[in-house]
Amino acid sequence: MTGASSGIGRTVVRHLVHDGWLVAATARRVDRLADLVTELDQDGSISAATIASVGSGVVTGCSAGSVLAVPMDVTSPEEVSNAFDVCAQHWGRAPDLVVSNAGVSTPGLIADITAADVASDILTNLLGPALVAQRALSAWQNGGCGRLDLIFVSSDAAPHPRPFQAAYSAAKQGTEQLAAVLAMEYDHPDVRISVVRPGATISEFASSWVSVDFERVIATWRRWGLQQHLDALDPDVVSEAILWVANQPDGAHVPIVEVQPRPPHTHAVADTPDRADSSPRPHDPSQHRPSQDPRRPTRPPRATRRPQDPRRTESGT
Repeated sequence: MTGASSGIGRTVVRHLVHDGWLVAATARRVDRLADLVTELDQDGSISAATIASVGSGVVTGCSAGSVLAVPMDVTSPEEVSNAFDVCAQHWGRAPDLVVSNAGVSTPGLIADITAADVASDILTNLLGPALVAQRALSAWQNGGCGRLDLIFVSSDAAPHPRPFQAAYSAAKQGTEQLAAVLAMEYDHPDVRISVVRPGATISEFASSWVSVDFERVIATWRRWGLQQHLDALDPDVVSEAILWVANQPDGAHVPIVEVQPRPPHTHAVADTPDRADSSPRPHDPSQHRPSQDPRRPTRPPRATRRPQDPRRTESGT
């Protein structure tokens, strides 16, 4: 699980551990990973856990436990590769479920943010998933696991790009295209590649948007029909969607699923004509409009059945 230190990723880890999975939780923030392990340990979800140490950017060492916290930056090929090595050493096999979830977004007009901000959005949201997928599929291809579910957590900004999130929207669209291509390249009964596309979700995702003019952002999104209301999904809802995709029985595959928050109860339905009086009305012949224009000649009726094709059998289609 990448991006496991907060939000959707952290919630998915909790659900997986509670369901009896052996989970490798990865993220850049070591202190948050430690908090996650402590939380799971205190509620009795696990009997033992550890946090792998990091030396010179390389993940090393671990001990037994049903959750393994591995510090990892998804934009680093070395850290991604070594995190998979740690899992193989720890459990004797490669992961058979990989959820690529880590993501960042630096809001702002493209001309107002820095080149480093653009690079961060592209690297984390596109290069990161590609590196994780490359290592996961390589492990499966080399016999590291019998089957593989690879799930990419995307965003509704992929099909509906948002102003002030140009690089993020482009990267998420790229991630969905990556998933589509990999599904064709690895068209195998033991490999399922899926996309879960959540809408607005309660998390720390926008916690760094301190200098953003939210009123301007929301007004712009609404202008383009991208923000109908301000409700957001609970991370548990998105987690359940991810687990639903992962737990599909053999022979079933969900390529993509989108999860959106419902509007609040106070959200008024748009008024429509005669909405106040929606009861059925008696038929009024005087209001009947003929389907045939009397000025046009009437066409002869079509045959109700085509001639029997002698090449067809009685049950043929």
